[in-house]
Amino acid sequence: MTTESRRNSGDRKPTGRKEREETEDPESLLQGGESDEYSDVTQLKGLRKPISISAVMLTGLFTLALLGFLYLAKQLILPIVVAVLVNFLLSPIVRWTHRRGIPRPVSGLILIVLLVSGLGFGLYTLSIPATSFAQDARQRIGSLKEKLREASQPIEQVQETAREVEQVTADTEAPPAVTIRGPGLLESAIGYVQSTSAGLLAAFILLLFLVCSDELFLHKLVRVLPTLHDKRLAVEIFRQIECDVSYYLGTITLINMGLGATASLLLWMVGVPSPILWGVLVGTLNFIPYLGPGMAMIVLALVGLLSFDELWMAAVPPLVVLGLNIVEANIVTPLTIGNRLNLNPVVIFLSLAFWGFLWGIAGMIIAVPILVTVKTLCDHVEPLEPISEFLAGGEPPPAGEERGAEAKN
Repeated sequence: MTTESRRNSGDRKPTGRKEREETEDPESLLQGGESDEYSDVTQLKGLRKPISISAVMLTGLFTLALLGFLYLAKQLILPIVVAVLVNFLLSPIVRWTHRRGIPRPVSGLILIVLLVSGLGFGLYTLSIPATSFAQDARQRIGSLKEKLREASQPIEQVQETAREVEQVTADTEAPPAVTIRGPGLLESAIGYVQSTSAGLLAAFILLLFLVCSDELFLHKLVRVLPTLHDKRLAVEIFRQIECDVSYYLGTITLINMGLGATASLLLWMVGVPSPILWGVLVGTLNFIPYLGPGMAMIVLALVGLLSFDELWMAAVPPLVVLGLNIVEANIVTPLTIGNRLNLNPVVIFLSLAFWGFLWGIAGMIIAVPILVTVKTLCDHVEPLEPISEFLAGGEPPPAGEERGAEAKN
């Protein structure tokens, strides 16, 4: 082989590798095992760039400061986030009524009044059976203690033995223990109700301004952006976020209403007192993916222990909730929501843990809508597309002709 041909063959080799990297399936790369061609990972292009330690430290400090701000400013930020998410749900309805000749402030005010009235009427209606059940539970608390005492006798014996051993080996001259008493249950409940009421009032007032403002902030954003492409992209992102969030919130609300109604009917059939109250609780907790059904089962297990004398009957209410959630999670939700949102289940669970740590139960309820908003934003902004890839779930199954072609192959 001549020098010229050897040079030409050497020039063609990188081109073949590049073409092979562009056309090769990523799945085959993961399953292909080790190869000499990819053994030297230091030659990868992305790893040759130096890492700025100062940039990493500044990013870490900014992240910690942001987390601290979100945690400490919960009473300020949470009503704003709730108002914005509910505005995404109501804005399509307001625009639809505006096209039919109803002014936007009028339709927005009507929707807010209906929403507040419905929530107030629902809470007042549920307070009656809740008070009645609390009075009955107070009378049955003695029998519940007897049931739990019988079931926990082996554990009490072990604890009694541990106390005796501790008394024998303890120092007789140990200093007296100092006990600091915190606020009681009643004081904590009153403070929680006050803070929740103030947050809801602030959220509804802000929601009223957002719904009746005729998308003022979107118009301002379009005006300040420099190019026509940026203006169109901003409107597209906003509309897509609004569409995805409103679709999720509307669909999951209808699903949970049906779940709560079915749970109320089944609990009434098995003889659970105040079935409507527990049906509403089951539907409300189902807004929290994964964790909500488990919380509802724990509550219904306590209700069963307080309502029935037989232990096997006490297990019926949580089993009812378990069966309904299996049907809802595996049949109803996949058929209605399906792959439209295409979120990674692991990311959903991490989002629940993150926002639950920051903002409690309210944070877990709004964790998925926030995740939907972030993913939609990342889908339309090119530098954020890698983040969108991590937030997305698996590839949607092929439909129609593509599925038939794959079946033939």
